Amino acid sequence: MSRMTSTSLIGIALLLSSTSVLAESARDITNLVLADRTAECADYVGDYHSHVTDLGQELAFEGRVNLSADDETCTLTVNQIPNHDFGSANIRWPADAAEVSDEIRVPRNPKPAPEPTSIGLTPAAILLNGVKWETNPAACFGEGPQRPGRERVGCGHRFVDHPWRYNVGSPLNEFQFDSYHAHVQRGGMYHYHATPRVLYSTDAQTFDDAACAQAGPSPVIGFALDGFPLFGPCITADDGSVRAARSSYVLRSGERQEVDGYETPYVTGLVKTSTYNGQFTGDFEYMDGAGDLDVCNGMTVDGQYGYYVTDDFPYAIRCFTGTPIETFQPRQ
Repeated sequence: MSRMTSTSLIGIALLLSSTSVLAESARDITNLVLADRTAECADYVGDYHSHVTDLGQELAFEGRVNLSADDETCTLTVNQIPNHDFGSANIRWPADAAEVSDEIRVPRNPKPAPEPTSIGLTPAAILLNGVKWETNPAACFGEGPQRPGRERVGCGHRFVDHPWRYNVGSPLNEFQFDSYHAHVQRGGMYHYHATPRVLYSTDAQTFDDAACAQAGPSPVIGFALDGFPLFGPCITADDGSVRAARSSYVLRSGERQEVDGYETPYVTGLVKTSTYNGQFTGDFEYMDGAGDLDVCNGMTVDGQYGYYVTDDFPYAIRCFTGTPIETFQPRQ
């Protein structure tokens, strides 16, 4: 992916009042790498577009994002085409990518709820390029019409607590993602899973401490549906150094244990072992203090709560710390 000089969406919005030629140029966010860390969604108000190619179809698309705000909410009107080339000639998805118009609202002044809220099977965040990020696939061991070990559909909202949901970030599951950990679902909507590699520095495919030390603290790349910001992977540590944010989810050890009401994965298809190896979300458990981040993969820095991208499970947002505006219908 080609890289532009780091530019802010805030700066682009301010430039919109300039001459029409300059304003037209300023609205183009193709391959933009962000820099701003402001957590107020209204600071990103503006009208943006991008020109990209679906590499699988060899087809040009225009991405469009309009972000507006009132006293209570920010509204993103999008067509869910990213601001970067996407897909691959070697990948075939269930449907071809297409413009999918939507309007997403997030609270301007989010507050923590008494208890975290499950994300379920709805998207968890909208990124500033207008593309949704989803936590969970609709695929669990033992559910749906496909043979065991090859399930891809059938594990909908009523199975929200299924312990053997396939982990989108595990290469063992052979999900057909492009280089941004994204794909197209039926209906043509392009969306991100696992670690969204977009809108922060693109110099590294994974962000360890060394990569973060070079890149610097990550910007806000989007907003969860509860209104809290989603930052990239790099944080400033207490000693002033910049390093990767660390998830507090750890891989369980030993053999997978039976969970009442669910079929325990056995060796078949893509499942090659009965031990906890990260292939399923239930292979992980939250351990308070094991990393920087809380059970929802967020933390408070200088009085501002936000979620953080991690290379390890759960990758961005595991649950909602605040209360989302009901925007999306859950997949059944």
